[in-house]
Amino acid sequence: MRILLVEDNEGLARGLANSLRDHGYAVDVLDDGEAADTFLSTQGADLAVIDVNLPGLNGFELLRRMRQRGDTTAVLMLTARGETRDKVLGLDAGADDYMVKPFEIVELLARIRVLSRRRNDLKPVKEQIGALTYDRSARLLTGPQGPIDLKRRERALFESLLTNAGRVVQKEDLLE
Repeated sequence: MRILLVEDNEGLARGLANSLRDHGYAVDVLDDGEAADTFLSTQGADLAVIDVNLPGLNGFELLRRMRQRGDTTAVLMLTARGETRDKVLGLDAGADDYMVKPFEIVELLARIRVLSRRRNDLKPVKEQIGALTYDRSARLLTGPQGPIDLKRRERALFESLLTNAGRVVQKEDLLE
């Protein structure tokens, strides 16, 4: 899972990114809303963890822009703004979850796992790609002449490209 962390506190961003990487996530870190907006519209991510108080474009406005252009990236707001009205504002703007700082990393990781499960539950079991059909549950690719035998690594590469259809995928991400 590729996570975009948008946090302007350098120390917190570094520590959080390291923790997420230690738990197997690919993490990109940006410190302002405008850069995050550009990144998400060009490269995308599976999950965006967004602070509200960002320079340039605040987290709420970033989220509004994402949803207005049809971006369905899962979003977890992670912010010091813990007033009920802020939580409601974030959730109504399209956030999938909202956590208040300070937080425990184990809770954040649990919430990320929940969002990941929800995203995977929304994916169709069978997908049609031109003349090919891919059954995610059986991990079976079928063409006009029948089943196509994919080795483990080929299947992982195919699934990664299928999951990221329409997005730029970095070579390093494919090699992970």
